[in-house]
Amino acid sequence: MVARIRTFLLAILIPIVVALGICAQIYVSSHYELAVGHDRNMWHISVGIQAIVILITWVIVLGATALAKNTAAPYQQMNDSIRRIANREFNIVPPPTRIAELDDTLQALYATATAARRRLDAERTLAADVSHQLRSPLTALSLRLEEIDRRTQGQDVNLDARAALGQVERLVTMVEDLLTTWRTSSDRTLATFRVGEVINAEVHRWKDQYQAVGRDIVVSCDNKFHALGTVGVQELVLSVLLDNSLKYGAGTTFINVTDYQTWILIEVGDEGPGIREEVRSTLMSTGTSSGGNGLGLAWARRQVSADGGRLELRSLSPAVFGIFLIADRQAEVSA
Repeated sequence: MVARIRTFLLAILIPIVVALGICAQIYVSSHYELAVGHDRNMWHISVGIQAIVILITWVIVLGATALAKNTAAPYQQMNDSIRRIANREFNIVPPPTRIAELDDTLQALYATATAARRRLDAERTLAADVSHQLRSPLTALSLRLEEIDRRTQGQDVNLDARAALGQVERLVTMVEDLLTTWRTSSDRTLATFRVGEVINAEVHRWKDQYQAVGRDIVVSCDNKFHALGTVGVQELVLSVLLDNSLKYGAGTTFINVTDYQTWILIEVGDEGPGIREEVRSTLMSTGTSSGGNGLGLAWARRQVSADGGRLELRSLSPAVFGIFLIADRQAEVSA
């Protein structure tokens, strides 16, 4: 920035000085000739004018350099402060730049970044507290159910104990997965997973609930499809869609997986009446259709987006949702 300001000043001032020097030499030459005629002193006058022009030009160069540095200093200071804020150096308050507008901008940016850091720290603390508070009772409950399972071998209560134990294990997995969802996409480490295995595992968990109401889930997926994402989170996203289909849909629920250019497209739909047009705009807003797992479509869309994909409504009637995940072609070839 200093170089640009200096170049700008020199480009304006030096031509002016040179032009004035030329005009001065022409003026002096013409008047000197009229007054005394040709004389060898004319050469000395010309050299003097040129020396003055050079001296003034040198002063202008030095002055322009100093002025450029002084003008750019507040902006360079602002850039340094922004860089420190971006590097999360919140223990250093941005020094004043002596320009009121820049100081106000820096203070607002610093306050916003500090508040964001505090919120993030609070979320991390909450996640740690939830993890600590839930794991202990869930572990104790699992141990108790395992004990009941051992003591009731061959009895009807044994089946109920095993079913309850499976639900507890599922709850433990869900809690652990939910604790990762506060991370941003830059903090997540995406892993390659086989799409069919994730879908089949989730369908198995919902099969009994669908059969209890006389419905079924049909899956169409090539086993070669691999995608990038967070497995636990994508399982929960599928759980949200299957839960919504169970509550608000009808007939057979289908899950179709297709190769969609650079994506793997997972479509989830059913044979129900679909979704009304007037709720399209608010369908994926926070608080809409949370379902039995306490999550909703807005949460699901955020999590798919954090994995580098997207969740969208592909059809109103029948209702069809599409999950776009990044395809891992290399894994497909090696498989």
